[in-house]
This record gives sequence, structure tokens and C-alpha cells, in this order.
Amino acid sequence: MAIRGKDEETKNGMKIVTNMDGEIRANNKLNSMMAKLTKIQKAAIRKKKKIADATGENINVKEIVTDNVFKAAGDKKEPATVQEVNTYLKELLDKEFPEVTGSKR
Repeated sequence: MAIRGKDEETKNGMKIVTNMDGEIRANNKLNSMMAKLTKIQKAAIRKKKKIADATGENINVKEIVTDNVFKAAGDKKEPATVQEVNTYLKELLDKEFPEVTGSKR
């Protein structure tokens, strides 16, 4: 069975095969499996971050994810995960301190 989108190149006498369609489909599937944070959840995370910054405390992501109000604001079938909250917090840090986090703009 042939794979659609199969590209073949030769470099240094070796045949290199890439399957770009398969990689794109896999990335799309992975992204669709991750539940997206709602606007209300993002606002709650930003509020928790401001409070943590003002008090000098760390943000407890597990506490945020298990909060009943946070859960109610999100998707019931696919609730937000710790990884998604950490990713969003990293995005906030990249916007706030681009030179520290290494983000190139």
C-alpha cells in the first residue's frame, strides 16, 4: 500500500523518504485531543497569576485544575489538564518577559 504524500530524495547517495501528510495528520490529531481552555478558564488563570505575583507565592496548578468553579467553566467531557494550564502559564510568561524565557519576536 502506497503512502500518500510520500517524497523521496537522494542525499549523499542515500534515499531519504518523508511522509509529510502522516506527520501533519498526527499533529492535528494530537492537537484535537487536547482540550482547549475556555476564555473564563484563561481569565481565572490570569487572576490567580496576578494574585500569586502580588503575594510572592507560587501557583499551584493542581489546585487550579481540581477547583470546582474552574471545572464548571470548562468542557465537561474533556476537562483541562495540568499540562494545558502549564502551557498557558508559559505563554503568559513569554508575553510578559520575552527576553528571559527565550522567545524570539
